[in-house]
Amino acid sequence: MDEKLIARGRVSTVHELTDGRVLRRAPGSDAEREAAVMRHAASFGVPVPRVLEARGGELVMDRVEGPTLAAELLAHPDRVEDLAQVLAELHAMLDEVPPAPRAPWVVAEGASSVGAASEAAGLVHLDLHPLNVICSPAGPVLLDWTDASNGPRAADRASTWLVLACHELPPEVDAIAGARESLIEAFLAAAGRERSLPGLELAAERQLSQGLGASVHARIRELLAAEGVPVPGC
Repeated sequence: MDEKLIARGRVSTVHELTDGRVLRRAPGSDAEREAAVMRHAASFGVPVPRVLEARGGELVMDRVEGPTLAAELLAHPDRVEDLAQVLAELHAMLDEVPPAPRAPWVVAEGASSVGAASEAAGLVHLDLHPLNVICSPAGPVLLDWTDASNGPRAADRASTWLVLACHELPPEVDAIAGARESLIEAFLAAAGRERSLPGLELAAERQLSQGLGASVHARIRELLAAEGVPVPGC
């Protein structure tokens, strides 16, 4: 299979194939489960790439043409509010998706059961941010469903909030650092700060368990303290 590396993420690589296809390779992931979740989301109107094949940690999909939402922010810093609205609208679409049969449940530490954390539950992407949204000619398309699970929808909005506020920016989009505060403010206004806040502790617990680096973890803890949210593990 001829392939050309076109993108690299934290845990995956994307390769260009022939005939308008791409291969997403994420060693150790369950591509068949991910494909099932993507098809479930698509059946409820969420824009995702069309899955062509899934096996092991490899997923073959239609290539989606267009810049990422991060690239649009770089090119059009005056459109911060419009582009934050795109993130909020994708979350609103996910609000209409019931839990996916093959997705795992993400619950707060110490929850006695799935039901203890399942109020307002549904499909949660958990990695919805400007680098995972393609602004295609037909509209935004949401990529990278590796982490998708079932859980409280508030935790999904809060995950986006934490990424926007606390994560390191890759070099190619570092120029949007100055627009971060405006982007966060616009996202919370559009997505609903009060709808996001209840999920902040669970989203932070999950992200603090990942190898994101000491500086990112410190910023997450600072944000929780500023919002009056208990810091997981403290």
